[in-house]
Amino acid sequence: MPWSQNYTALGDSVFLTALVVAIPIFFLFWALAIKRMKGHVAGLLT
Repeated sequence: MPWSQNYTALGDSVFLTALVVAIPIFFLFWALAIKRMKGHVAGLLT
């Protein structure tokens, strides 16, 4: 039984799915670059 990847997990929309998946990445960038958090703290919060 082959496994198939679902790229449209939210609302059958690739754009909406990509937007939701990008939230932790943007938060990590914000925490490291703007708030100047330590790496292990920013990683634990994401």
